Amino acid sequence: MLGLGGVYVEALHDVVFRIAPLGEGPAGCMIDLLRGAAALGSLRGHAAVDRAAVTSVLQRLSQLAVDFPEIAELDINPLIAHPGGAIAVDARVVLHGHSSQE
Repeated sequence: MLGLGGVYVEALHDVVFRIAPLGEGPAGCMIDLLRGAAALGSLRGHAAVDRAAVTSVLQRLSQLAVDFPEIAELDINPLIAHPGGAIAVDARVVLHGHSSQE
């Protein structure tokens, strides 16, 4: 699942789902399918985010999920995308057989 986060996900339900593993094309299309995708481009004098970095993160996370089937949930929140790349600020991984409350 990919969403812009914050109010975009909560109020507008602006998210895109795909099944892993993701190739470069499908990962890039996920970004394009967001209703708020324009917010990632050049707006009001701000440079566009590094879409290739976001695409790479989507691909790598999807491959991680495929390579480790014991992963039940994997959440990166937030992923901060900027003109020079993307960085995961926080992550949560839940393994099958383990409660997300542990």
